[in-house]
Amino acid sequence: MKDKGTYKIETLLNRLSTNQFLTAEQIAEDLGVSAKTARTRMAELNALIRSHGAQILSRPRYGYQLQIDDPIKWDEYLRSRSLAKETEAGTPKERSAYIALSLLMAADYIKISNFADELFVSSQVISDTLKECESFLDYYKLSIERKPYYGLRLIGREFDKRNCIISSFPNDFKSFLHVYDDEQSMSKQIIETVMKSLQEHRVHLTEVSLQSAAAYVYLSLARYRSGFQITDDDKADEKMMKDRAYAAAADIFGELGKDINDSEIYYLGVYISAMRSNDVPEYHNNIIISRKIDGTVNEVFDVIKDVFGVSFHNDLRLHMMLAQHLMSLDLRIRYHIPLQNTAYLNIDKDFPYAFSIANEALSVLSKEYKTVIDPSESEWLALIFATGLQDMKASQKLNVLVVCQEGRASSQLLKYQIQRNYSEYVDDVRIVTVYEFDQADLSDIDYIFSTVNIPYHTNIPILMVDNLALFQKSSVIENELLSHRMSVIDRFFSDKLFFTDLEGSTKEEILTSLCSRISAVKELPDHFLESLMEREQMNSTDYAPMVAIPHPSRLVPEEDIVAVAILDKPVFWGRNDIQVILLTALSLKNEEATQLFYEVTSHFITNKKSISVLVKNRNYETLIGLLSSIELR
Repeated sequence: MKDKGTYKIETLLNRLSTNQFLTAEQIAEDLGVSAKTARTRMAELNALIRSHGAQILSRPRYGYQLQIDDPIKWDEYLRSRSLAKETEAGTPKERSAYIALSLLMAADYIKISNFADELFVSSQVISDTLKECESFLDYYKLSIERKPYYGLRLIGREFDKRNCIISSFPNDFKSFLHVYDDEQSMSKQIIETVMKSLQEHRVHLTEVSLQSAAAYVYLSLARYRSGFQITDDDKADEKMMKDRAYAAAADIFGELGKDINDSEIYYLGVYISAMRSNDVPEYHNNIIISRKIDGTVNEVFDVIKDVFGVSFHNDLRLHMMLAQHLMSLDLRIRYHIPLQNTAYLNIDKDFPYAFSIANEALSVLSKEYKTVIDPSESEWLALIFATGLQDMKASQKLNVLVVCQEGRASSQLLKYQIQRNYSEYVDDVRIVTVYEFDQADLSDIDYIFSTVNIPYHTNIPILMVDNLALFQKSSVIENELLSHRMSVIDRFFSDKLFFTDLEGSTKEEILTSLCSRISAVKELPDHFLESLMEREQMNSTDYAPMVAIPHPSRLVPEEDIVAVAILDKPVFWGRNDIQVILLTALSLKNEEATQLFYEVTSHFITNKKSISVLVKNRNYETLIGLLSSIELR
């Protein structure tokens, strides 16, 4: 969002010439502003174009003239701006943002004709833009009032207006405020006060959330002094007033604004509490988790168990982390406060399995709150579930028995080397001599490495290696361990359930067609299609671009069902255009295999290159090859 004055740049550039001067008065007349404002606009324009191969010359009594220093660079700049086609605010999105911020910051009505003049478009274009603007504002419970002969005015609560401003225009709103003599000094004082108060009251915010909280305080003080105050229009939550965030809010306003009312303190406490990410667990005696939150956590865990075969019910640490996160999420949902994430980028790629689980959890929460929850929340949930999955890693690794002829000292060195070289595959390493093998307990052993021939029969896989391979990291051993894990995946996929000729142009038509094709191969449970559609209504399953993973809601089949379909053309699924469908309905009979399946497929769907290769080649062999090449690091 750019400053209001920049929307007249096209007029200035079209008016300026390289062979004659224009006075400030002439420019002012063209813009419909004072000569002083015209001089300000020329200074802003000169600062803008100096890095693009041109500058504005200014001479007393003559005025202003355009000077082009680098013709090639200047031409590239003009082409990038597409001046012949549209103005700075030429797109509907830009116009909508400009109108929204203007109404948010305005004290009175603004006429449509004023917006038309400022944006150099017709009144009809402004009227058309208002539809998109209203859709945007509706998310924050704000609406536009139209009053004949007066114009447009924003209707809604003051807190909702501030939330919208901070969330959508964090770098633009200060240009509309002129209440501080030294804005830079005031900003510094606010951030220092906020940091000090949060630290004293042990309230943890990420750096991005801290900046948002400071911006909220800056905006609140400015609007309070200008007469835009939060009144006691909502009944205060007693639990909120006992929260550390409320105490921090009281200290912040006490330090910065002694005349602030109680409602302002309460809503700053709400905003700070909603900003908590809880990526660092806060274990304190005064944290009370309500029955509702606790019940929601268990409901989330139940659905995750049903869909992914992963049970977090006995993970107390994860239970507490998720419960604390939901306490903040509850506020964000109620007040439509987005929690920005810039500290953890590429979460879907770094933690694809956790990200898939998080999206499923989000569907449960959407159903619980009866609203569509901001998809960005799944990123924070993924970080929480990644912690739980990491705790499970040890139990999913292999127990290895090494059979050799070495003495105990060498055996301990072997054990250390194997654990170091293959830590991502191996949990426990035990070493026996060939003479001790027949007495060894093999009940929980997954793999045997042997440097000698074993004269006993066993059903456990045995890999013959030499001593050197055990001491050094061997690709043979690593590939064998990896193939042991990947062999579990082979059970889920079949070329009979791989389709490239589905009919349909909508989600509903495609799922209907896919179920029909699957039922020709294997029997589907009753109401399978209805269960798929019920799940899609809760939250669309296009977790990643180009891919959807439809699955039934609370329906566990007797046999695993995994079907893959590649569409001829992308189809909008709910959030993204998708061309690859991975329909899953697992029996959950083998928990380890189920978890491995979702871990591999989660890596696969978030790899754009792999998806592109599959769409291009459109055959089953390519799919299996891509899945087999995934490294579960």
